[in-house]
Amino acid sequence: GKGDKAKPYQSLALALRKAGSGSTLRVAAGTYKGDLLVKARSVVLLGGFAQGFAVRDAQKHRSVLQGSGKDAVLTLLSAGKTKVDGFTIRGGGGSSRAGAKEVYGGGVYITGGSVTISHCVIEENSTTRKKGEIQQAGGGIYARSGDLTLVDSVIRKNTSKRGGGLALMELRRATVKRNLIEDNIAVGDHGGGVYAACKDLRFSHNVVQGNEVGRKIGYGWGGGVTIIGKMTRARFEKNLLTKNFAASLGSGYFIDDESQATLSEELIVANVCAPEGGSAIFVDGLDPKKGSRAALSKCTIGEHPCGGAVAGNALRADQSSSVEIVDSVLWNNGKKPLSKGKRS
Repeated sequence: GKGDKAKPYQSLALALRKAGSGSTLRVAAGTYKGDLLVKARSVVLLGGFAQGFAVRDAQKHRSVLQGSGKDAVLTLLSAGKTKVDGFTIRGGGGSSRAGAKEVYGGGVYITGGSVTISHCVIEENSTTRKKGEIQQAGGGIYARSGDLTLVDSVIRKNTSKRGGGLALMELRRATVKRNLIEDNIAVGDHGGGVYAACKDLRFSHNVVQGNEVGRKIGYGWGGGVTIIGKMTRARFEKNLLTKNFAASLGSGYFIDDESQATLSEELIVANVCAPEGGSAIFVDGLDPKKGSRAALSKCTIGEHPCGGAVAGNALRADQSSSVEIVDSVLWNNGKKPLSKGKRS
């Protein structure tokens, strides 16, 4: 085809190669195989059109980007204000652009730019195709530097060592809003659903459920969400975290290594009992002198009735970390819902 409405391109990869910066590509329903690249330009990718392009409904007319399993399905390198809306992205194997012993971004790999992903389903991607001592992160999405907006999307059944669903690394700002993040697996030790080191993380109105970390290796922290690092500042508001699992501590939230978080109107309920406590929230520092900080307001933490010697199933704080809890409800979290380390 010519790439117009009457005679569209039959190859999305070809359309992307021909599209100049600022172009909008409208994609009809169908399965588009192969791995795609956008580099040093901004494009708008809109999926979900019926044949003829008169009607758009991404749920009814599914535009599926099917990866080869040898790279990220969609790679965005310094892609400016690129927008990706209305696609199912699956079957990715992650990118090794950062190095031969690194595999990042099973479904989507992003460096730089100010990218928006909306109304997408990102599922069944993985970074585990290489064995051995390989660094892995971001089974569904990996984003480094720049800004990311992720809204109204589903991130599910993705796998990586860290950040089974999402890995957000060294971003200036990340807005994660109204998403379903579920059933992702971190086969390593941090962040079943989300693993984030971000200067300004705004995480609101999401459902984070059924994610897990460290089950096979026998240890791991942050089944739902992990934030990490001295420069990380995160604001969590009106999220639901439930049924997440961590092999060690923090089945819901893990706030680590001098990071700082505010949590407002959160519902953290019925996460799986963590063997070492902190089943809902675990706040840990970098070392005995450098703690993390968390402030909770109008939160509800309930249904973690973990017994035995385990303590702090609503909240556990260690390594000089500090926590403030105001106007919140802690309910049915066992005999010792709160615990602190010697210097907490």
